[in-house]
Amino acid sequence: MNRFKPLKWPTWVLICLSFGAFALLLWLTPQGGVILTRDSGSYISAGRSLLEGEGLLRYNRVVYARWPPLYPLVLAALEVITAPLSLDLLEAIRFLNALTYAALTFASGRLFLRLIRSPLLALLATVTLLFNWPLVLTSVHAWSEPLFNLLVVLFLLTLANYIDQPQRRSLVWMALLATLATLQRYSGIVTITTGLVMIVLVSSGQRKWRDTLIFGSLSITPLLLWNVYNQLVAGNAVGEWELGGQSIVRAIEQTCRMLGSWLLPSGGANMQVIIGAVLMVSIAVALIYQLRRRNLLLAVLLLIVSFTGLTMGLAVVTRVALDNRMYSPIFVPVTGLIFLLLEAILQRLPPIKSESVVFTGISLIFTLALLLTRSEDVLREFGILRENCCREQIWEEAPIISWLRDQPVKEFAWNNAPEKSRIFTSYYGNALPRSLAALEKWAQTQTSDQYIIWYAFSNDYNYRYSGEMLTETLDLETIMELDGSGLYRLHVNNPTK
Repeated sequence: MNRFKPLKWPTWVLICLSFGAFALLLWLTPQGGVILTRDSGSYISAGRSLLEGEGLLRYNRVVYARWPPLYPLVLAALEVITAPLSLDLLEAIRFLNALTYAALTFASGRLFLRLIRSPLLALLATVTLLFNWPLVLTSVHAWSEPLFNLLVVLFLLTLANYIDQPQRRSLVWMALLATLATLQRYSGIVTITTGLVMIVLVSSGQRKWRDTLIFGSLSITPLLLWNVYNQLVAGNAVGEWELGGQSIVRAIEQTCRMLGSWLLPSGGANMQVIIGAVLMVSIAVALIYQLRRRNLLLAVLLLIVSFTGLTMGLAVVTRVALDNRMYSPIFVPVTGLIFLLLEAILQRLPPIKSESVVFTGISLIFTLALLLTRSEDVLREFGILRENCCREQIWEEAPIISWLRDQPVKEFAWNNAPEKSRIFTSYYGNALPRSLAALEKWAQTQTSDQYIIWYAFSNDYNYRYSGEMLTETLDLETIMELDGSGLYRLHVNNPTK
């Protein structure tokens, strides 16, 4: 007797869409071409320094405490796994992101099928995920968001199982996914709060308090241990953040504009703010209305509202940008709500049934219109992403990079791209001052000899001088020069010319 049930047609469609997502990410990121930023340098450096026996250290040798530890641990594991295969870490990250994006597409489709009654609308909602900006943007970078976004969707799926039938197995999986999400990004705390609220609302009697205690203790304990470790090692439980953010009004405006741009990317800023505001108010009203229902929709609304509130609060206290990267974790839930709203509107029209040709036609037209409104901006951004990915290959092919890698001793070196220097050469470093006046002042304040690396092909920082002007201003000992790039030593006895 066959123990395995045959897959239904929506599942086969989701599998095909997942392969499409995987292929899209590989096309956008040519070989070894994931985009690298300062955060990428911190993640990769922390994973590498852990393997080197130095603990978790950022590219500038500062203790890694500003972010949770899961992503560096994943990168360290990738490096161990790929080393025997002679596979470059950046290439491994490229494949990891593509697999994560494919898994996110499949998991999102399963979530939509649980949330939306019409399989057609659920699958159309999944199609729009392939042609979007926030999820693709994060997936072509060496960032922690791709895996975090997947963990959030998987958490909601597991929570849906618990809502349908509260069982210990679902509870443990919920706690595990909430723990991983929180250890991936601090904002994952919203999965814990959402889970606790839903357990209290769904369960009853002794089960309510028992499950609340089990879920809360299992999900929050690892994060608390990480915070204690940071306090002992770095002197700060959550790392150092630059304080002094924006006003709450400005944060709300930027959030509305960001949400509105998901529906109308080509629209004006004011129109995006209006659409985003309508969407936020609709979500808040729906949350109040759904409090009596205690279903998956309520959980999705709770997560969106709590995540948005937490992110805006962070922007008010610290200097973080409210952009597509910050809000990408709620892109999937918001997309599901938009198509759920479409279904509710169509069902309230008397002549239209979910099986009718009219229902199908309107659903297809809405999806096509949504894709077309995004097409111009998304295609342009896709081209920019692919170009930026190709630029990262310049680092891999530069002669100075090969020479630096072969040096047995890698000193701390000041340079004009410290995060990429750490990624490609393993040199720790800090950024040089960006103006000649600041550079001269910096050189005169040094109390010991310093190493300096200049990467002539780097345009990551807006430096107001070139490598030639650097050597003309400072009295440097040249150790090696290749194609305008070089390694130098600054002597404190006579730093400037």
